[in-house]
Amino acid sequence: METVKKILPDGRDSWLSLNEYKPPAADIPAAWKAVKGEDLYSMDLIRKLLLELFPELSSVGDFSPMGFIRRNNGDPRITRLVHRLSEGLAILLISLIEGSAPSRELNHLSDADWEFWAGCKHIILDGGMAKGPAANAFLDHLRACLADRGISVKVDRTLPIDGNRTMSLLGCAAPEPDYYQTIYVFDFGNSKIKSGRCLRIGKRLRLEELPGVLHKDFWNMKDDSGTARLLHETICETILNTLDYYEDFGPEYRIGMCFANNYLRQQISNRGSYRSLRLLGDDYRSFLQKSLETQTCKKVSLSLYNDAEAVANLYQRWAPDAAVITLGTHLGIAYPHTC
Repeated sequence: METVKKILPDGRDSWLSLNEYKPPAADIPAAWKAVKGEDLYSMDLIRKLLLELFPELSSVGDFSPMGFIRRNNGDPRITRLVHRLSEGLAILLISLIEGSAPSRELNHLSDADWEFWAGCKHIILDGGMAKGPAANAFLDHLRACLADRGISVKVDRTLPIDGNRTMSLLGCAAPEPDYYQTIYVFDFGNSKIKSGRCLRIGKRLRLEELPGVLHKDFWNMKDDSGTARLLHETICETILNTLDYYEDFGPEYRIGMCFANNYLRQQISNRGSYRSLRLLGDDYRSFLQKSLETQTCKKVSLSLYNDAEAVANLYQRWAPDAAVITLGTHLGIAYPHTC
């Protein structure tokens, strides 16, 4: 049974999963019928609320919730949705920050978790409702809900980066040594695969991002060796296709990769879309690196992160009292660490 989720800035273990965290029922409007974090913010919830607010969507079949929100920003129903999501996230954060007796009884976190949240000063958001035309309304309402809590909510726009900005991809490149001028970067998400390369130009990183590839099957796939092999083959194929696209036939490839699974002490967790990869061995990073070296006949240097941890790599300056929350298919969290 998985317990440890992440490592806190002071090096102690965190047991917190935002998706599983349960605020006290008294803090949640009864009409929401919400119990835990994924009931307060998730892509499934956004889809459900959109179908309630726009019944005509039921005849469309599959649709992109975030795309629909972007196209219809300004509609009063979208405003209600935005406020509902920001209030839900605020309830989650306030419960953690206050650390009340009911919150502690409902959630078996470590003492280190409660100590961190009691002193947390910065929340950095990325993805989902923190991007696009509705972002300002979402952030303004969230900040209003958190007023007087002694915590700031940030969506950083001051990083030394050129080009498009997919933060997880940039975070895969940020920790790499300065002498690497080209880093190939990949984000294998629950619903989308993103890839590209980062070029180091002086002290800046320039991201050249390729079009993302949508997929729908990873989350519901079986947890077995066949799935593990299929996922591994997909990862290898994506990386090799990207190298071929850029026609890079040099002697060595530097790769930074993140994916939508907890990855702690070289171990892949037993939950999430990519959980089956743990069945390929105790150290998937080394397994993947050797596979790529075999298929390219080149030296490969590979760094592997959880997607939220990749974003957190960009915010070391706010450590040790900051948390990065990614608003994707599910909620992700990581903690910036000092160098």
